[in-house]
Order: sequence, then C-alpha cells, then structure tokens
Amino acid sequence: MTTSAGRSFSSSTVHQGRRPGSLSGYVGSGGLADRDFRPSDSPSYGSDVLVLRRSAIDALRDMLDAHGELLPLEDEGGVELFLYNPRALDAFDHERTVGSRDENGRIEMANNHVFIPSVVEGVDIFKQACPRAGTIYVSDRFVQRWKQAKLKGLDFTLAWDSDLPPEAQPNVWTSKPIKL
Repeated sequence: MTTSAGRSFSSSTVHQGRRPGSLSGYVGSGGLADRDFRPSDSPSYGSDVLVLRRSAIDALRDMLDAHGELLPLEDEGGVELFLYNPRALDAFDHERTVGSRDENGRIEMANNHVFIPSVVEGVDIFKQACPRAGTIYVSDRFVQRWKQAKLKGLDFTLAWDSDLPPEAQPNVWTSKPIKL
C-alpha cells in the first residue's frame, strides 16, 4: 500500500512514512499470542481480517470509504462492531517479491515485499488479491492517522519502502513492530 509519504504496510496493523514522493507499506501483527487482551479499537487478530469499533471508523472514515466497504457485525452484548472489507489489488511485483509460491509461480506468502508503485500509489488500505484470504496492507497516512487519533489494538511492521532496492526490503517475519 502506499501514500504520498512513501511506504506500504500490511495489517492487522500498520505504520508511518518517509519523505514525500516515496512509497512504503506495513504489515500488521495481531497474533493471539501477542495480545494481552487490553481494550482495542480493532478487536480482532490476524493480518487478513480487520474488525473496527466506531472510534476507529470515525477517525479513518474517508480512507475506509475510498478503499473498501464497512459491514456491520452483530454482537450479543450490543457492542457496535464493523468488519472492513478492503479492495483486493494484485499489487505484488511477482518477479521481485521474495516468498513462497503457488504452482503457477505467483506469491502465496511474501517475506520481502516489492509492490508495483503504479498499483499502490494513493491507496491507503488494500488486501493483496489471492485465492485465499490475503494480507491487509496500509499506508503511512493510515498509520499516522491511527496514531494521531490515539487508537489502540494494532501494531504495524514495515513491509515495503519504495526508496529501497528489492534486495534491501524488510523481512516481515523478522522485523519488529513499530512502536506508536
């Protein structure tokens, strides 16, 4: 995913950008083992599903509306929750992204991401198009808005930086989440 700031993120969490004109992205960690079950504006886990509370929707509405759809969830306790269904984009540069591949040579699980800049430019949140549930990626702008609104519950790991060559892209499995 990208922003005018310059990086992409993958999510159940996200983070910040670089200088104007560059692109970058983050991937979120939200595994159950990482959680200590504190109050959250995104009460779900996993990088392929994003459940949001009203507080997150209010802070991110313009980005969410521009790049996907919000679906209301019913909770037995009357808690207002929404499932966010982001637009699916075939954003990987399949030649240069490092990761496991399917029988057709397409990336199934990326380690070192390389996105096609023209596909992710100006996109704040998207899901990688793939046969199974894809990872959700977010932009620097998304991460900054999350941080400015003091939202809780997501951690962000840098997944891609357009200023770096393919061989220098971060490995999302060994990188530490960014502290907000």
